[in-house]
Amino acid sequence: MRHKTLSRRLGVPTAHRISMLRNLSASVVEHGRIKTTTARAKSLRPFLEPIVTRLKDPSVHNIRQAASTLANRKVAQSIAHKISPVVKDRKGGYLRILKLAQPRTGDCADMSIIEWVDESLVPFYQELKTKTKAVAPKAKKAPAKKKTAAKKKKSS
Repeated sequence: MRHKTLSRRLGVPTAHRISMLRNLSASVVEHGRIKTTTARAKSLRPFLEPIVTRLKDPSVHNIRQAASTLANRKVAQSIAHKISPVVKDRKGGYLRILKLAQPRTGDCADMSIIEWVDESLVPFYQELKTKTKAVAPKAKKAPAKKKTAAKKKKSS
């Protein structure tokens, strides 16, 4: 039975799991969105969101606490100075998990994309906006005339 089991083990030892979550956190902060397994994404959200909440007040103490959890001071400072000011008004739920339809080909694991809820933090959405602005809408052509007379001659 799984009574009071708070975290997923992910099939790896504890030190490996903590290291994996730290690396996933750094990747999400750097790239804005990452593709990973659903189990890892679900484990990453409760690992990273309290850090973002703590860094809404970017004091020296809070940055040091986050850096000790993440084991990377640059990532903690990046969250404190780039991400936390953007999500300052939100009370929680900074990350979203989008499940992908196709599983991973090697082991058939369920795959997901984990990204920031605020689209200004994800470069992918900024690229989409610039691509859609650059392409001008095409003018609609008049519908072609139906050739009913030609069909009647062929059938007779």
